[in-house]
Amino acid sequence: MRAVWAMALKDIRLLLRDRMGCFFALVFPLCIAIFFGSIFGGGGGGKGIQVAVVDEDLTPGSSAYIAALKDGDELVVKTEIATAGPDEVTSQQPLTRETATNLVRRGKLDAYIIITKGFGKARDNIFSGNSMRLEVGVDPARKAAVGMLEGVLTKYAFERMAESFADPKKMREQAKTSLAEIQKSPTTNPLLKPAAERFFGTLDGFLAVMPDSSTSDAATGENAGANGVVGVGGVGGGGWQPVKIETSAVLPDGPVIKNAYAITFPQGIIWGVMGCAQSFGLSMAMERSKGTLVRLRAAPIRRWQVLAGKALACFLFTIAICALLLLLARFGFGVVPTSLPLVALAVVSIAICFVGIMMLLAVAGKTERGSGGLAWGIMLLLSMIGGGMIPLEFMPGWMKTISVISPIRWSISALEAGVWRGLGIADIALPVVILVAIGIVGFMLGLRAYAMNESD
Repeated sequence: MRAVWAMALKDIRLLLRDRMGCFFALVFPLCIAIFFGSIFGGGGGGKGIQVAVVDEDLTPGSSAYIAALKDGDELVVKTEIATAGPDEVTSQQPLTRETATNLVRRGKLDAYIIITKGFGKARDNIFSGNSMRLEVGVDPARKAAVGMLEGVLTKYAFERMAESFADPKKMREQAKTSLAEIQKSPTTNPLLKPAAERFFGTLDGFLAVMPDSSTSDAATGENAGANGVVGVGGVGGGGWQPVKIETSAVLPDGPVIKNAYAITFPQGIIWGVMGCAQSFGLSMAMERSKGTLVRLRAAPIRRWQVLAGKALACFLFTIAICALLLLLARFGFGVVPTSLPLVALAVVSIAICFVGIMMLLAVAGKTERGSGGLAWGIMLLLSMIGGGMIPLEFMPGWMKTISVISPIRWSISALEAGVWRGLGIADIALPVVILVAIGIVGFMLGLRAYAMNESD
């Protein structure tokens, strides 16, 4: 074992003497974390936002609205979740507010939408003065998606208004109902009642001579809708909104996220880990080209001890980099992890994973130039599809699907669980198992390839 430790310390000293290697292992990931934390605010939004929709209204109007959201291209809508009954038969159950919140908190979905009670009534009677109320909760890592999400929800709510204006008979019924409610309501300003009567009377006369949708074009319906909305705003006494969207961030249990760096530092840490794996993988090609491996084989050191020493060095240096960056995040940027044990578990599993990747990179190339180019090419590709360079929510659907093959995705998920999501051991189990499996398989394949190369 002394020989393994000696080999590990030798590799660590060599890396510390390499200024460029230390830059990519320490300084570059810090720049990545600060850059994304300052510019993007820890999130992004794009087409295909994955949302959970909870229908608390349970009316035909709310069901029609959900159907419109599903038919659109902007959102990926989830309304049910699979549950196992006592007889172990899996069935689909409607999402509840609590379930939807947990899915967003754990990063499984980007946001949730709660259709509150009274939504259908307000949707079917747009002149009542009541708003269609929606409650939206967004993952803090998807902040940039808020604007697009609110726009999409408002768009499909206003589509209903356009449909109403295209049906004059239905509009006349809504106008009469709204006038009756305004006249009976004790909270209506008495000065507004005569104005409302004149407005709805004029509107009723207009709709009486207005052709229906079968004989009119779309522009006529749109113009009528615009005039109707302005008139109702006056009747309602000002401030009437046909759609009210209450948006909030779905924060983890425990300490509240203070800034965007809590979300972006896991991404920066992964860049440091990638730089470490690339540097140690390249060192094998350097030792081969300079004859160091030949001298080691002549020494009383076994082949497995050489590889074990390099793996141990990579493992220890990876943990050291993660610890250093986490300390910088804590004392330099106010990032307080929600669970130190989960962070430690994530760091160890990531180190095991990238030791295996390092072993594959170490035997992939014969020359320094070839090994370096191949290593960074593979790392960049894994980072691109795994969310290390482009947030997953910006990616098209097919790229999100293939991102499951990237260890970068699982590494970020494992770190997020303990840094800011406030999750438990059950939530981090899958990423940890996948990372450790990748590390073991990579190490065994690298060991076999090294033995074959050395026997040639």
